[in-house]
Amino acid sequence: MALKVYGGHTFKGGRQARTIIAAKSMKEAAEAIGTTLTEMRAYWSVSGNPKELEIALAQPGVVLYERVERSGDFQPINQDKPCAR
Repeated sequence: MALKVYGGHTFKGGRQARTIIAAKSMKEAAEAIGTTLTEMRAYWSVSGNPKELEIALAQPGVVLYERVERSGDFQPINQDKPCAR
């Protein structure tokens, strides 16, 4: 199964942040993010943004957040402290 890049918003440091992950399925992405499949279906989508695709596909399974809105500067989220839903 091919990887897809899912994008949505989470809260990091009290601020809303664009968050992406490359995963085989939406279920796999939801588990990595720490949210429900229902929430993923309602609020997340498959990204078509070329920059997001390049960044996420280079690190499959890693939850990445954009440090500054629309900067394209994505950093891994500390997996010890899952992102808020």
